[in-house]
Formats: sequence, C-alpha cells, structure tokens
Amino acid sequence: MEHDPMNLAMQLRQRAAGGEALCGTFLNELRSPWVPVILGNAGFDYFVIDEEHGRFTVSDTANLIVGATSVGLCPLVRVSLSEPAGMSRTLDAGAQGVVIPMIRTLDDARLVVERTKYPPLGLRGLHTTSPHTSFARPADVKQYAQDCNDSLLTILQIETAEALAVVESLAAVDGVDALLLGPNDLSVALGLIGQPGHERVFEAAAVIVAACRKSGKLAAVQTGDVATARQFRELGMDLVSVGSPAGFLAKEAGVIAGGIKESV
Repeated sequence: MEHDPMNLAMQLRQRAAGGEALCGTFLNELRSPWVPVILGNAGFDYFVIDEEHGRFTVSDTANLIVGATSVGLCPLVRVSLSEPAGMSRTLDAGAQGVVIPMIRTLDDARLVVERTKYPPLGLRGLHTTSPHTSFARPADVKQYAQDCNDSLLTILQIETAEALAVVESLAAVDGVDALLLGPNDLSVALGLIGQPGHERVFEAAAVIVAACRKSGKLAAVQTGDVATARQFRELGMDLVSVGSPAGFLAKEAGVIAGGIKESV
C-alpha cells in the first residue's frame, strides 16, 4: 500500500470526510512492533498506543510507531494531561496525534492545544531532526509547522460529566481536532458503572457527534465489540475503535483451545 508515513493523520481526516468507515483499536499490553504491522495488514486504519493504562517505555512507543507507519497504519498515543513532555516526545517520535483522557474543562482543552500545536496556535517546542521529519530538516520550517498543525490530531477524550456539560464549547476550541467518547468511564461518571451500553451513554454520543458536526471536528468512540461499534457508527461516529489486540488474542485463544478440547 502506498502512503506518506509522516502524513497518515491527514489521510485519515480526508477519508473520514469522504464518509468512509474507519476502524481502530487500543493497544495496552503487547509491545512488539509487529503488532501494528499485523493490524495494518488486517485492515485497521489507526490504533492508539495506550500510555494511560498500558506499561510502555519510550522506546516501546517509538518502535510501535515505526511498525505502524511501515504499513500505513495511523499511530496515535493516549497520554495524560499531566505529562506535557510525553505529548511532545510522542509527536516527535512520529505519532500522528494524541488522545488526552479525563478532560474536564475548557482550560484543560486549551492547555492540550498549547502543548501539541506549534506557534502561533500553541507552544509546542520545535525539534526538526527526529523521526517525525524522517531526520531531514524541512526546507521551509514555518510551512512545516503549519502543515503539522493542520494534520496532526489533537483528540480530547470525553468521559467525565464536566466535559459532557461543556462538550459543544470543547469541540469549538481552535486546535482541537476530535472528541473521543469513552463509554466505560462516562458510564461511571453518570452513575451507571458497568453499563457502557446504557441509553444515556448513547444519548451522550449523539450530543458529542452533534457538537463535532457543528464545529467541523471528528467524532470518535472506543468500544468493546463490533455490534456496539456499528451502533455508534450509525449515530455518526467517524472513528470507531474496537477492543484491544490483547483482547483479540485472549478471545481467539479461548475459542481454539475450547474447540480442540471439545472435539476430543
């Protein structure tokens, strides 16, 4: 597959704008760079390296990004708002965007933009000889910075009651590119722990989609299975993530082992 390894986020944006169903997953355990290669060859469009719940070293993340870009799989990284260096480090390593969990306020959103966008939109430090430039200093650094601001994805995760209450304003923040619904934690915030499929969560999803449409941003969601993913897709979600590679392995391993034992 032909692709520009450093502009996969822009390709993802364009495909979403064309109405294409885009499928992703969250990687929170497996560290081999062959995992994203497998995902890309299987047809996934993007994946999120989960540094919120996973245990990845800086080198792990960098190697996973290399594996992803080799097959045109758009690599994103979920990193905490409390780790400003983590945001710039992962973007410099070639990540095509970041997902920031537990957003609560407009100030949170503005801080994320400040840390992930180059001036004049943000205050991200400029380092031009690293993986995100393929170690080749751009001929026009100013244009390069603008292109990065236009393409790389700054994604806010909507999973708190506070964020849901101001979701339209969050979507309107200049420099925010997408909102991602986290059904598990949002269900907890709504007093519905263990019920990510509750109708109130789907109502929240509709509100998020409407806010994104109004501001011209992408709407995304993290789900646990294909059936639920399809429901969210029907609501208008642009980017739909399903499960995790570790979960895929555990499920399929159980099916295979059970099938063999039952046949004996």
